[in-house]
Amino acid sequence: MDMTIEAKKRDDKVKASTLRREGQVPGCLYGKGVETIQIQIPAKTVKACLQKHAKRFTVKVAGLGTYSVGLQELQKSVLGDEYVHISLHIFNNNEMTHLTVPVYFIGKAKGTSTGGILKETCHEVTIKGYPKDLVDEIKIDVSNLDLGDNIHVKDLIGKYKFTFNDADLEKVIVSCNYPRLKTIETTETAAAVETVAEAEAAAAATEQAAAAAATTTTTTTTHTTEKRHDKKEKKVA
Repeated sequence: MDMTIEAKKRDDKVKASTLRREGQVPGCLYGKGVETIQIQIPAKTVKACLQKHAKRFTVKVAGLGTYSVGLQELQKSVLGDEYVHISLHIFNNNEMTHLTVPVYFIGKAKGTSTGGILKETCHEVTIKGYPKDLVDEIKIDVSNLDLGDNIHVKDLIGKYKFTFNDADLEKVIVSCNYPRLKTIETTETAAAVETVAEAEAAAAATEQAAAAAATTTTTTTTHTTEKRHDKKEKKVA
């Protein structure tokens, strides 16, 4: 986004808390081969950048010069109602650089019309390229996503002049998942399950009783046989 903002070199003698009370956001400009510059930017200007989703823009620092920068970090207060500090990375137009940008989804996934659930798992990605080829945001059309389909970071390769971090290529950005099936147990179902359980328990008890009876019969037979052998031995004697 071609956006230019005005900034001033910060007076080191003025506390950061004082600047914030005056509606200014303390920050810094830094980059390779460039001495870090302490600056201050009107809070309303920072807010305007965020509203336009600007991640890269031009900064004019009074008395120092103009710089092409990328938003590296923006610190907010605990409640999120105040900008605490902003860090801007100065681009070198002849070198590739990294920039983390937000991901937005547009359209309605085809699979949602048949019960599918759209799951957004990644809301920002880091892109790598020359400053002139970078973008402030990435929009992904999910209209063709059917049940079971998904989009990985690697699926975006070739659609832009920049690339992505190799470590992020397998990350799933968005998917259309199958709905989860829930089993609703009715009174009749519960009763049927209970009846089956009781029948199985009764069958098991019967088997145990039969096994016990068989064991008793075997023992009795053994004892009777032993007594007969004893009688035969006495007659022979």
